[in-house]
This record gives sequence, C-alpha cells and structure tokens, in this order.
Amino acid sequence: MKRLIQLLILIFFPLVLAAQGGGGDLPGQAFRTLYGKAVDARTGDPVAFASVRIEDSGLSNVTNAEGFFSLKIPGGTPDAAAISIQHLGYQSAVRSVAQFQGSTAGQPLLLPLVPVSLALDPSVIRSIDPHVLLNTAYRHVKDNYPQQHEHLTSFYRELIRKGSKYLVLNEAIVDVDKAPYSGFQSDRAAIYKGRGSKNFQAADSLFVKFQGGITGTLRGDIVKDPFIGTSLASAPDYYTMSIEGSTTLDGRDCIILAFHEKPGQEEILFDGRLFIDSESFAIARVEYGMNVKGREAKAATRFVVKKPADWKIDVDKAHYTLNFKPFGGRWHFDYSRLDLVFNARRKRSLFRHSYSVLSEMAVTDIREETFSIPNQQKVKFNDILSEQVSDFTDPDFWGSYNIIEPDQTIDAAIRRIIRQLKNRKNP
Repeated sequence: MKRLIQLLILIFFPLVLAAQGGGGDLPGQAFRTLYGKAVDARTGDPVAFASVRIEDSGLSNVTNAEGFFSLKIPGGTPDAAAISIQHLGYQSAVRSVAQFQGSTAGQPLLLPLVPVSLALDPSVIRSIDPHVLLNTAYRHVKDNYPQQHEHLTSFYRELIRKGSKYLVLNEAIVDVDKAPYSGFQSDRAAIYKGRGSKNFQAADSLFVKFQGGITGTLRGDIVKDPFIGTSLASAPDYYTMSIEGSTTLDGRDCIILAFHEKPGQEEILFDGRLFIDSESFAIARVEYGMNVKGREAKAATRFVVKKPADWKIDVDKAHYTLNFKPFGGRWHFDYSRLDLVFNARRKRSLFRHSYSVLSEMAVTDIREETFSIPNQQKVKFNDILSEQVSDFTDPDFWGSYNIIEPDQTIDAAIRRIIRQLKNRKNP
C-alpha cells in the first residue's frame, strides 16, 4: 500500500506574531503616554498609517485609520526629545515631548501635515523612509483597490513533480466572489470546469496530495491582510526594510521596498520585495521567499499535514509571487504563484527524493458584480483538487486543448481556451 503525504499549502501565511515592543516594561520603571492625531493640513482629513518615532531611539508607532496614535515613553525621557511624524507625500512634522504635555486620549495633540509632491529622481528615492513608504501604501488601499464585490473568472493549475517526472497535473476554471478591500468579508470560490491526471507507479514510495491550493491563493492577498507573517504595526519589529531603487512594471514606475527577516527570530519569516507604484502608491507586485536556510525541517511543519512516521521532510524553497494590474481607476488582483521544493527520505536512509509543487492562478475576466456561490459549491480550505476534478470534467469545454501541457506558460494555456471562456454564459 502506498504511503501518503498531504501538503497543506498556505500561499501567504496568516500568522500574527506579538509585537516585541522593546521587551516590555521594566519593574519599577515609570512610563508616560503621549497622544496625538495626524491630519491633512489642507483638508483636515485624518492621515492614517503615518510613522511616529522618537528620534535616535527604538520607540515608534503608527497612526490608526483616524490618524490617532499613542506613544508610551520612559518617564526619564527629556522634554526636548524630538518626535517625528512622517508620511510619504507630506512634509515631516517634528514636535518635542514637552509639546505633548497635557495630551489625552480624548484631547490628543493635533499635528497638521502639509502635502507635497514627490519627485522620483534617484536621490529622492534613496532618501525615502521605508517604513513611511510601507504605511503610505496601506493608507491608500481604500483609494487604490475595489471597494465592492467583484466576479473574477480565473484559470488555476497545480503541478507536482518528483525529480523531472510529473506526478499530478490539475487545471480548473474557477469563479471567485472577490470581497471588497475594506471590511472583513472573505473571498469565496467555486469550480466551473476542471480536469487532471495522476502518474503514480507501484515503485513510487510516496503519494503526494496537495491541499488548499485555490483558497490558499485567495487568502494570500496581503493587500487585504497585511503584513507578511505579522501585523502592519509590528512589521518594524520583525523586518529590516530598505529602499532598493526603482524599476518599471508594465510601463509604470515603481519603487522597490525590500524587507529581510531580523536575526534571532523564533518564527520562520521571509525575505522579499514590494513593488509600489510611484504615482498611486498601490502595491503592484510582491515577491518573497520563506527564510528556510538552517530551518528546513521546521519549515516542513508549515506544509506537511500528514506523513509516515518513518519519513523525514525538509523544505528547500518556498517562493511566492502576487501581482496586481490597474484598470478602471483601481488595482485588481491579477496573478498569484507558489513554488515549493522539498525533499523526503526514510529515516536511516541515505537516499533523498526531491519533489516540487507549482500552484498558480491567473484572472481572465473581472466584472463588478456580486454573484451567489452556494455553500455546497464553495471551495473549502481542506479540499484536494486531485480528488474533485472528476466531478467537473467536460471534454467539450477543453476542445482541441485536450492534453495538459505542464511546460507551457499559464498565458499560453489560457489562449487555448479563451474562446470557450468568452462564449460562456454568466453563472
């Protein structure tokens, strides 16, 4: 009987770590709390996600959606100590600790920020505070991304290989009810058409199942659920951030914001880059990988749900890509991909077996409409597509594209069935 390994793939991990906050209060040490509110000097609107820091110290915070913040400082902090409030697109404001005297949660110190234009010459880009850029990007989510339900038609596929041999090939047309980017509604998906094949032989010692690919792709939208492996406010505690420069994506100038896991973290985090549109501050693309070096076995616990007791699993690579595209005045979810490489071996054996998993989804059509996905048709996180595709098989739909070609690009696969997609009646 073949042994089973089931892989639970989280395209982006919804792990929230507790903020370190400098290690907590020291016994007997007095603290006081300063309160402030950042607003646009011209409109009076709150400035959300502004960075608030005591200069030359590790004390910092971020304004909330109403522009409000509180900052807990040691009682011995000098009254002349400078507190800076920064947000991309605004002049920085600096206030002394003394100016916060008498501020309360009900009556915070008002901090007007003056808007300025952003010139993207190299010297200016390098001088941008990366944390300010990150907060600016998320402050503009409500302006840059859809605030109503959308119906996405998507092409999804997943491939599993052992060495150079393909073991599992699955493709599906998926309907997605993409929830608004404001609020806490979850995306829902249903399979319209699907097909797949398996290529396991008696000599294969492991039978790999891939779980949660479709819903994991949607859960991984970090624009809706920031930040990668932690919260937006806590990101500076876990990541070192820097500006790498600028580049062009699809004809648009983007600022490259790099992030790296800080040393000494117990949890496995990531190294990667955000590509932030220089005009709208939208997150146009995300590329990052799990920092598995030296922690390959621990990384495997994030993916392997079930395995034989006498097998050892190590993750060698887990790399993620997420892409958005602008049209109609908004940026829309466009493409997501996971590349996972792991190896398995029996305990006390010298022979390793290398496996790779590719999961990707590309959006082929977007309509600004809500449509109903019944609960019994909704794709669930514990679903395994390999065990479901037979329920959605329709040879007439795939037409002349009757064989899954794993080495062609996803765009080429979509072009083969674009006519069927265009002729499809609305669900």
